Amino acid sequence: MKRTAFKRKATWKRLAPMSERRKSEAREYKKRRALFLQAHPICTIRKLCNGARSRVVCHLKGRGIYFLDESTWGAGCWICEWWLTNHATQAIAEGLAMDRIGKTKDK
Repeated sequence: MKRTAFKRKATWKRLAPMSERRKSEAREYKKRRALFLQAHPICTIRKLCNGARSRVVCHLKGRGIYFLDESTWGAGCWICEWWLTNHATQAIAEGLAMDRIGKTKDK
């Protein structure tokens, strides 16, 4: 059996660089995130854990325009944040997340 060399069919596109505004927001988020997690050391979602240490900021209403809005943040552990992301409809029904204007389909 004759083998042929692998030929890539598609070319890779470079990701667009972050805009200056988004870079500025990311720097601000990094600072606020650290302070938020210090102020909320225990998982506030508590769906699958029993009050584990919070390590991530859960954007309960999505990132978009709410990226820096701390009223839409929740402190969570890895497993609860995963559950929140993959069970959006159930999370909204149980009051653990906020409606994202019709974007509530489970994955």
